[in-house]
Formats: sequence, structure tokens, C-alpha cells
Amino acid sequence: ARLAKSVRDALNKEDRKKERDAEMAEKARLAALRANDMQAYSKLLEETKNERLKFLLDKTDDCISQISSLLQQRSVEDENAAAFDKASNASTGSYYASAHLKMEEVRQP
Repeated sequence: ARLAKSVRDALNKEDRKKERDAEMAEKARLAALRANDMQAYSKLLEETKNERLKFLLDKTDDCISQISSLLQQRSVEDENAAAFDKASNASTGSYYASAHLKMEEVRQP
């Protein structure tokens, strides 16, 4: 009886440790995502075995690349290629930088 209890306790302790580790990894991923640190988030995501999150991140990257290329084509048409090249080189393909090339001053009437 004592042996069975100690084995059960050891298994329960191991299960709690796995749950705690999983929660800590999830919190770390969310913290990286909130901090907008996509490199750290991608690294943490690779460590997990969550295929759905990896799939969604890959699809998001594909969409951002497609949007960036369309914005580049549009900027070439508008003869703003120099501004786009500057923004894309500075941010290494950041969607925000490529989407917000034109800065306008907002005035209220």
C-alpha cells in the first residue's frame, strides 16, 4: 500500500510539473506576442508541438509577404520605390513599415 501510494504521488507530481511547464511555455509565447517580438515567438512556437499554430503563423507570413509585394508594385507605379526600399530594408519585411509609407499630417477643422 505504501509503495502504491508513493508511485501514485510520484506520477501526480510528474503530471503537475508537465502542466506547469506547459503553462509557463504558453505564458512566454503570449508575452513575446504581446511585445511584438515575432522572432522570439517563432522560436518558442517551434519548440512546441502545436501544428495548428505553426500552420497559422506560416499562412500569416505568406499573406504578409503577398501584401508587401503588392504594395511594392503599387509604389513602383506611384514612383515611390525609393521610399519603399528604405522602409523594407529598415524593417526586414515588416508589414507595418511597408503599409505606412505615406505619412500624412492629420488636422482637425
